Amino acid sequence: MAEATQEDEFYEAVKFAAQATAENLRELLDRLEHAQNCNGDEFEGDGEPCDHVGDEEWHDEDGIRREIDEYPLSIQVREGWHSIGETTEPEEFEIMLGTGGPATRIVGKLEDNEPVSAHFEYHDWFKPWTAPVINSGVFLEFARQFWFGE
Repeated sequence: MAEATQEDEFYEAVKFAAQATAENLRELLDRLEHAQNCNGDEFEGDGEPCDHVGDEEWHDEDGIRREIDEYPLSIQVREGWHSIGETTEPEEFEIMLGTGGPATRIVGKLEDNEPVSAHFEYHDWFKPWTAPVINSGVFLEFARQFWFGE
């Protein structure tokens, strides 16, 4: 069996970081949805009993929103080329999740200050920003929790 190269190890680290981040964000967004749809005893609409009775972590919508707001290290936008004096809106966004070696972020496109695409990227020393092949809508769903306008 062939020994893994440094490139193979790097791409495995990229994939692992993307999957771990996706899982963390999925849980956070699931908790937010739960808090919005549950009165603490049963789910609203279907009347099913709540699996998280007494668990404030799943019912404190304000607390969950604070967690979401505090998850990124920074959020930035940028505009494309335009003529001098022309008023434009941001076209791209970056949600920085971690810095150093390695660093992680979510980047994507904006239309009318709303995210329309998003993907995860990973960066380590002497390596370019790399997007793993992972099909997860959680990065776009997470990005949509933020407002990218003025």
